Amino acid sequence: MRKTYLLFIVLVLVLTLVVGCGTTTTEKPKTEKPTAKQSEPTKPDDTYVELELTSASRQGSDILFEGTTNLPDGALIAYEVTNDNATYFVDGNATVAGGKFQGTAAAAPEGPIEVWVAFQTIVAGATQPAEIIDTYGELGENITGDVTKTGDMTRVEKTMVVD
Repeated sequence: MRKTYLLFIVLVLVLTLVVGCGTTTTEKPKTEKPTAKQSEPTKPDDTYVELELTSASRQGSDILFEGTTNLPDGALIAYEVTNDNATYFVDGNATVAGGKFQGTAAAAPEGPIEVWVAFQTIVAGATQPAEIIDTYGELGENITGDVTKTGDMTRVEKTMVVD
């Protein structure tokens, strides 16, 4: 019985050594290649502003313009319509409805007329809705996208010239 017991112990030790010393394959750690940075800025849904001035035209002596945006209904788009020598100047605010805005500047003189539109949180003669200020900040500091900074104020703006 003692021989059997010793033989059993030796067999267990040999099996342990064989299994423990067997070959194993280990995977090399994977190194991730850096990806190229995207040329487009990231678009957080709540602060990324898309603003397009899709058309500006002359109808008689009036200048009509329109555009599109991803801003919610009720947001105000500031606009200025001017000529080269600054003898003509009309400003105001267009209200977003269904992702669109439009405006008219009456009695424009002949010659090139520049139409400028912007989404900014501070607008002349009006106040942005509270939800706009809450989302984009008092001075537009939370606006992301194709932004312009003037002093402490951030905005998204577009320009088009009507001949």
